Amino acid sequence: MRLRNPRITLPGVSALGILLLVAPALGQAIADPFPAPIPKSSVVVELDVVASGLVAPIGATHADDGSDRLFVFDQLGEISVVEGGTQSATAFLDLSSEIGAIPPFSERGLIGLAFHPDFGNAGTPGAGRFYTHHSSPGGGTADFTVPLNAGETFDHQAVITEWTMTDPGAATFSGSRREIMRVDQPQNNHNGGQLAFAPDGTLLIGFGDGGAADDVGAGHGATGNGQDPTTVLGNVLRIDPLGTNSANGAYGIPADNPFVGSASALSEILYSGVRNPFRFSIDVDPATSDATIWLPDVGQGTVEEINRLSFLGDAGANLGWNLKEGSFKFVPGVGIVGDTTGLPASLSVRRDPANVAEELDSIHLGHAEIGDHDGEAALGLLDRSQTVGAALLRSHIEVSAEVPSQSVEEIRIIVYAQDLDLAGAHSGSPPCAASRATMDSHSGRRSATPRDSR
Repeated sequence: MRLRNPRITLPGVSALGILLLVAPALGQAIADPFPAPIPKSSVVVELDVVASGLVAPIGATHADDGSDRLFVFDQLGEISVVEGGTQSATAFLDLSSEIGAIPPFSERGLIGLAFHPDFGNAGTPGAGRFYTHHSSPGGGTADFTVPLNAGETFDHQAVITEWTMTDPGAATFSGSRREIMRVDQPQNNHNGGQLAFAPDGTLLIGFGDGGAADDVGAGHGATGNGQDPTTVLGNVLRIDPLGTNSANGAYGIPADNPFVGSASALSEILYSGVRNPFRFSIDVDPATSDATIWLPDVGQGTVEEINRLSFLGDAGANLGWNLKEGSFKFVPGVGIVGDTTGLPASLSVRRDPANVAEELDSIHLGHAEIGDHDGEAALGLLDRSQTVGAALLRSHIEVSAEVPSQSVEEIRIIVYAQDLDLAGAHSGSPPCAASRATMDSHSGRRSATPRDSR
């Protein structure tokens, strides 16, 4: 697999490219909002393989339990462990039988994994607990659904599960499980996926708009799910996985969630108006303890956006989809247009992304944009300690990064080269690999070619 260049640079590591806007006539579709190429970065990346023989590895995380274990999760349903540079021969957990066969280019599967902050702290309520987000063919009772017309059916269901280990240090899972949430999904794409614990111990869950295109069609209602606060689709949720005050009694709803007590919006929602929040990052400033959410959103076909949010300061924020794509007004069936006529006042501001670095430093609820020249892309941004992700969905390559808290000059990156043919994964398809990289913004070293990828 050839690694394509998405023509981006990384904030805080190298100079950012200048994004120039054109000014089309009002109401006309904008074919290319950023016609000027982004200058090549001086950053170089060198790669070393840390796990191989995988099919579609889409993420990796750690348990923060003092061990050196890296948990790599594969879209087909397996979680592998890499410890001390050695990859386990046996899966830590295998959900492939529950997920079922995944067609080529489908976005179903095991798409999220997070460990409770107290996973390694014996005697605490979160000890030994971790959480997964996976697709199920359906058949269970959904906690959340969307209306369908006669003759229409759901593609699958999203399932959030809590797993409790008998021995948190064991090489393979043994213990109990319980279902936290089950959601009907109208199409096989735009499932979101990210699970991440915030500094206060609440769990954030990213849900896409349910699939299809433009947030319209079966299961998308009159407004699209991104602008419908009565559905979990198209939103980032915030829950207490150890609580019980939800409608199904399987999780808690924090009292300071922005829509608690609202008759017109779900109390679980933290941010709304997203298309496909496949990955996002939570960055905690060690000096102030302030938490910032760096939330990329996969664009429809022209603009990819990165939203910078104060964790609770921006609670309730509407990020715009499907009324906006990036800072542009979006019209289903047309695309982005050159005016904001008809948008709600809260969404009518057009921010000029000509200087991304200045924008990200100066505005509270901000975003950066890149042109979508090679298909869809979702970016993962860098935080100080957590593994975060980025996915180029068309090429099925993901980049996750870990930034040591003591330095921002050397960044460890894990690159996942995925097999595009998931249906043929067990019939002779070449294996894929996870590679560790070192990014150095000051050296003149040449970047290496990732091994065991195609």
